[in-house]
Amino acid sequence: MSEKNEEAYQAYILRITKDEWVERVYEGKKYYVGIPRRWEAGLTVFIAYRTEKGDSLIGYGAVGAVKKMKDLGGEEREECVKHGARWILYFDKLVRFRFPLLIKDTVLKDVAVHGRYLHGFHLTKEQTRSIQAKADELNH
Repeated sequence: MSEKNEEAYQAYILRITKDEWVERVYEGKKYYVGIPRRWEAGLTVFIAYRTEKGDSLIGYGAVGAVKKMKDLGGEEREECVKHGARWILYFDKLVRFRFPLLIKDTVLKDVAVHGRYLHGFHLTKEQTRSIQAKADELNH
């Protein structure tokens, strides 16, 4: 992977739209995803959710493994079909922020991507570091 591509694909944002899905992701430490990206172990994924105050980052995870739907069987395959997913991201580490970080309070405030368009948005190393620092400041 070239340095330019490595910079462009440091992390992604995945947006969850329902309370029960948030709980499911955190309890199962996996995310069924349908949006095509370079899903691979080692990626950082920020979880976005619409809170009372607006779109917020509610946590992040380190992807430990990725499985394609075509390689799955049984219940996991059925879940992929049910949710229109093509991959399952399995998290080695999954952190839930005590205090959600409003997107408008991050380096993403000036990015012309909001709401559902945050789903699958890629972050550079610089953006990732800035968001992690802001989240640490807010949650510690």
